[in-house]
Amino acid sequence: MRFFVLLSSLLIVGLAMTPEEEACAAPLMKQLANEKDKELKQFVMKCFKLVNAGKRDEVMVQVKKFNKEKMQKFMDDYMSGPCEIFRKEFEEL
Repeated sequence: MRFFVLLSSLLIVGLAMTPEEEACAAPLMKQLANEKDKELKQFVMKCFKLVNAGKRDEVMVQVKKFNKEKMQKFMDDYMSGPCEIFRKEFEEL
């Protein structure tokens, strides 16, 4: 049920995403569904929602507050493949 709700919300959010964000969203969410680290999962979801709401400045605040080791795990695990284009954006935060 949770997965269905997640997919439904992605479809709704997908209407406001750029093609690059759309290409990143599906694999990112699929990978996130298997993430065991609850804090990392919450961080990724929060940042994803903020980006889709056009609140990129608020993402910077979240990144600065987030655990540095977990941030590196996020970069290594999630900012690759179709999401690689967003890696530099996060590295500059």
